[in-house]
Amino acid sequence: MTNLITTLRIKWIASILLPIIVYVVVDPSVHPKLPLFFAITTWAVTVWAMEILPTIPSAAAMTFLFVLGGVASPKVIFAPWGSFLPWLCLAALVLGEALENTGLTRRMALRLMLLVGASFRNTIIALMVTGIFMAFVLPDIMCRVIIFVAIAHGLAMALELKPTSRIASALIMAGFCAATAPGYGFLTGTEMALIAMSIAEPIMGAVGWGEYALANLPFVLLYCAFSVFMCLYIIPGKEHIPHEDHLKEVITARLKDMGPMTRQEWKLFVLMILAITGLLTQKIHGLPGTYVYSLFGLACYLPWLGLAKPEDARKLNIGFIVFVVACLSMGAVAVHLGAAKWIASMLVPFMEKLSPTFSILTAYMSSLTINFVLTPLAAVSSMTAPMVEIANALGMNPKPMIYAFLMGLDQYIFPYEYILYMYAFSTGFITARHMFLGLALRMVFVGVGIVVIQVPYWTFLGLM
Repeated sequence: MTNLITTLRIKWIASILLPIIVYVVVDPSVHPKLPLFFAITTWAVTVWAMEILPTIPSAAAMTFLFVLGGVASPKVIFAPWGSFLPWLCLAALVLGEALENTGLTRRMALRLMLLVGASFRNTIIALMVTGIFMAFVLPDIMCRVIIFVAIAHGLAMALELKPTSRIASALIMAGFCAATAPGYGFLTGTEMALIAMSIAEPIMGAVGWGEYALANLPFVLLYCAFSVFMCLYIIPGKEHIPHEDHLKEVITARLKDMGPMTRQEWKLFVLMILAITGLLTQKIHGLPGTYVYSLFGLACYLPWLGLAKPEDARKLNIGFIVFVVACLSMGAVAVHLGAAKWIASMLVPFMEKLSPTFSILTAYMSSLTINFVLTPLAAVSSMTAPMVEIANALGMNPKPMIYAFLMGLDQYIFPYEYILYMYAFSTGFITARHMFLGLALRMVFVGVGIVVIQVPYWTFLGLM
């Protein structure tokens, strides 16, 4: 008991001292409120990481402190409530509840496991292989995350995994990685790559789809393989799927017990098809696809569908949406204050003194660091041009530096760093602390891989 009290005191002291140190260190010349912004953000991240306060109230408190400290106007701080993401998350929560109530997600997941050989290993590999193909044919990374997280969620429920277990976290993370890890292997695999190339095009010329894939896809495939390894061996620890030694017989028996698809399952299946179609056909119907998907999700409450009941709404994890919006507010305020300019002003003098190889590694490290305060979208929008300028100052081809910077955007430790990563937590089957080691090792893998594999490969291609 004494040790616990001592540890808690140390955590509280750290949560107070770290923001003070940050406040003193940050240069206010870019914006007078920038030190206070970083101090408040550091406090929030610290209490989340050390788990000394509940995540949802502390996230809300962070936005209130922004207002009370005059860091930005409420219009800027609470603008994310007007974005699509909170409502997409709400629809996902409703659909998740309906999928669980009808049993459709269990049926689809069990069928998938039988198809790939009724083993955890085969399922994880199959998800990633499918994810690589989908990154090739489906440019919208948000759509891929929605689809693959839903599949993984269904698998977790079908296998009756405990929501707080490491094996459940591994399964949801496998679905998430299948949607995101292959993205930077294709120019159209993620919006961030397209934005970076469009910003850099006037300076370095256009980058074709084939040229981009040739430079990045081989290493991204290794990155996908490490993500599979992470989900199979690092995140689960010593945990295993229940009944793993005779899983095929168990799955077959459960499908038999479920019988044929019910009327409610068919209704939900059609509704899901319509929702995903609305999401994917935005360019055809001209409406925001995310809101179309969200509206179909909320249609579960229509009485003639009967897929969700009014009392089910009380079970929804609405607090998760508060956390999501608070994290979006952090990024919105950072952009408003010009946080990226301050970061760039520190990076440029430092990187100009490095060799080309270590400049590229520093570009990767900088995007990894920027993720703590900016969303990937804000980071790529504000930092691509400085990266090109640094490369030109060093007499380098800017492409490898931008490619390394983009890979850093897919590295994160805490859920708040990446909106789509937060979305995976809406399933309730993933625990942040189970991810820390695996994600940290993946960061190291990419950093070492850039130096040992990518730089020699880019040199071979004539990019350096």
